[in-house]
Order: sequence, then C-alpha cells, then structure tokens
Amino acid sequence: MKKPTEIILKIVFFLIIGFFVYQLFIEKESMDSRIAKIEVANGDNKKDSSNPIVELKKKAMDNIASMEAKGYIAFEIESNKVYVKPSIWEVMDYKMKENMTAAFAMYCAMKKGNSLVRIDVYDKQSGKKIAEYSGLWGCKVL
Repeated sequence: MKKPTEIILKIVFFLIIGFFVYQLFIEKESMDSRIAKIEVANGDNKKDSSNPIVELKKKAMDNIASMEAKGYIAFEIESNKVYVKPSIWEVMDYKMKENMTAAFAMYCAMKKGNSLVRIDVYDKQSGKKIAEYSGLWGCKVL
C-alpha cells in the first residue's frame, strides 16, 4: 500500500500540471477571445497609448458635431458643459440619456486633448442642470 505522503504528492503534482495547462491553453484562448471582442466593438479605432480615453467611433463623433452644427447642442469645452435643446432631450429614454451624456463627456475630453472625462448637461432654454457624467462616478440623469 502507498504511503499517504506519496498520494498527496501525486495529487499536488497533477494539480500543478493542470494549472499550467489551464494557463497555457484555456486562459490564453479566453483572453484572446476577449481582446477580439473588444477590437470588434471598437471597430477600427485603436486606443492611443498617450491618451487613456477610448476614442468614440468616427460616426458617433460626426453625429455629435452635426448636432452641434444644427444648433441642437452647444458645448462650452473649457468648462465641461453642454447645453441641449429640450425637444431633443425629451424624446430620449433614460438609457439613451445616459449614453449620450457619456458620449458628450468623451467628445469634450477629446476636444480638450486631455483625459478628464467629465461633463455637465444643461437644458438649453432654462439653463437647468439635467445630467452629469464623470469617469469616476458615472452618469447621473437628474
């Protein structure tokens, strides 16, 4: 009969071998598939190593610029503020308001050329604060 220490050593040996096999094959494949999903979600945009902001897709930036050109929104880039026409804001559901607020914050940060992803959203007619976004605290629709 084998000694208990021999059995324990064999079990530990197989656990260690199993761990390395997992690390080499399964975990690597899982990480590769996660990276591929992120690249597909980001499209052709690559993360700039000097700027921690994940860039908005070109179409989203163009849409925000178009909204600004048409007068639906107005940015005060230096003070991290955007003013939105009430008729635009009212037709959005809650999730869309959160997404737009985050997009406005990223757009503003990219225009300023820094990594401060933060914005306050105001009603363009009344001047009342209607939402805010911070990279640290997230989005808050008021």
